[in-house]
Amino acid sequence: MHLPTPQFSRLVTALAFDLNNPLLDSMILAWDHIATRFLNRLANHREAAGKVESIRLLAIHDGIHAVLGSGNGYMFHGLSSGSSTSAALAATAQASHDVLAAVFDLPEDREDLAHLLEESLSLISDPAEAVAGVITGAASAGTYEREFAPLTLEDLVRDAAKAGRIPRRPLRVVALAEKHDHDGWRRSA
Repeated sequence: MHLPTPQFSRLVTALAFDLNNPLLDSMILAWDHIATRFLNRLANHREAAGKVESIRLLAIHDGIHAVLGSGNGYMFHGLSSGSSTSAALAATAQASHDVLAAVFDLPEDREDLAHLLEESLSLISDPAEAVAGVITGAASAGTYEREFAPLTLEDLVRDAAKAGRIPRRPLRVVALAEKHDHDGWRRSA
């Protein structure tokens, strides 16, 4: 299965979740910011970063559709026991957290992500709906993690290297003391 580009995924996410609900829009944007902060560390591995971002956005999409829609996600087709915006907020935060935590698995990264998830979930006023959303978001993310495993950072980079798709680091420009004519052409020896 080929994943869409991150730009396409962002467009689909923005359009699919335009429910005229500022709370949901804010949660999606908050986790986009969090994901960007982590994915910027993969600047030399754009393909791996794009894969993670696409998986994260699709897991969020499917989690929200399981809560507010008919469960017609791309890969996750479950239905949530919650049906409110509160459950959709929790599903968004949990799905995003789980995908990022699968990739960025250093203890300090996991601790940071856990704190951000806890902070996001503390904003949800209905605890029962929040629990339903957490379960749905985790199930959605788990579906994608199993389908596109491995999602660890080392494995993503290794797989991209095997396929020859990791961009080479910029070459260092070495200043050479060469003699040039006045018109800029190098003289031959």
